[in-house]
Amino acid sequence: RFGTLTDFRDVVHRCHEKGIRVIIDLVLNHFSSLHPWFQDAWNNPASRYRDYFLFSAHPNNWESFFSGSAWSPEPDTGEFYYHKFAPEQVDLNWANPAVEQEMLQVIDFWQAQGVDGFRFDVINFLSTRGIGPD
Repeated sequence: RFGTLTDFRDVVHRCHEKGIRVIIDLVLNHFSSLHPWFQDAWNNPASRYRDYFLFSAHPNNWESFFSGSAWSPEPDTGEFYYHKFAPEQVDLNWANPAVEQEMLQVIDFWQAQGVDGFRFDVINFLSTRGIGPD
């Protein structure tokens, strides 16, 4: 719909030819609930991606920025997953070093496409302190 990765590289190249630097928006706080990692982790405590997100059998009382609980139930495990925003915007577990490594690879990928910089959306929400049930 918006073009291919080749189209993107071409736009970046043409911008650079004209002396224009390319900065893209990058969201590191959350993923779509449709992302394959979350889909694998959803209702699957044995998933290698389970700890990439925040699940709890005893969620705290935090509210979502978009109203209602910041925790949504999983139908099969009895646990809940955390989202600061909409239930479809599942927060990443930045206490897991593997998440940081994965996100560094995302940044490296875009830099390899020629991107000159990033605007990090909701970067101030990467902390996971206080999210647990205790």
